[in-house]
Amino acid sequence: MDEVDNIDDQDETMDSDKDDSDNSDSGSNESDAFCSSDASVGEIGKTIDACNSESELYLLYFYSVREAYIAEKLADLDNELLAIDNEVSRDYLQPLEDLAENKNERIEIAGVLRNYRSHNAKLHFEAELAIAEQNFQNEKRLLNERFRFEIEEKIRKLNEDRHKADSDFYSDSYLSKRIRKYSTSISDEFGEKKRPKPVQVNGPHIVFMIKDEEIMEDLNYVRCYSRPYKSSYNIAY
Repeated sequence: MDEVDNIDDQDETMDSDKDDSDNSDSGSNESDAFCSSDASVGEIGKTIDACNSESELYLLYFYSVREAYIAEKLADLDNELLAIDNEVSRDYLQPLEDLAENKNERIEIAGVLRNYRSHNAKLHFEAELAIAEQNFQNEKRLLNERFRFEIEEKIRKLNEDRHKADSDFYSDSYLSKRIRKYSTSISDEFGEKKRPKPVQVNGPHIVFMIKDEEIMEDLNYVRCYSRPYKSSYNIAY
């Protein structure tokens, strides 16, 4: 029982101390408010100066942090550029691989196109050769036919001239001239009064007063020009 009473007394003492402290705090607050209301203008100015100096310190700290951040970013960018130049940057290697793959595809396509174009050029060249050869053969045939026609025309004209000369040579006028020539020579030699009497012959014969040498000469001419004509031109086609 005594212990319980002591505990109750301690509680009451603590409550009284708490009340006293509350009263003292309220009194101090009232005194502080009174003091602040009585503060001088100089103290307010000092407070403002302290705030300004503190804000300047914060501003300088901000500037220093910003410069450090910018310097760090610039260093990172320089390192990234160096990695790109050395082709070790991951962000650079993937697009580079895509470009290399695209290049290989274009090279493969170019090779296929080259083969097709080479084959096409070969076919075009062979076609041009065939056309040139065919044109040459056609022109050669036309040239051959033209020269052949000209030569055959010359041969025909020569044959016509030769046959015409033969017909003129053995025409009646020529034979009559030969007969008159020999008749005149005989009449001049013997005269009209010394002409011998005609000799009676049997059969349809005509006898002229011509020497045997002249008859043989005329016979040779007749045999020579009465043979069938054979062209001496051997034209190779």
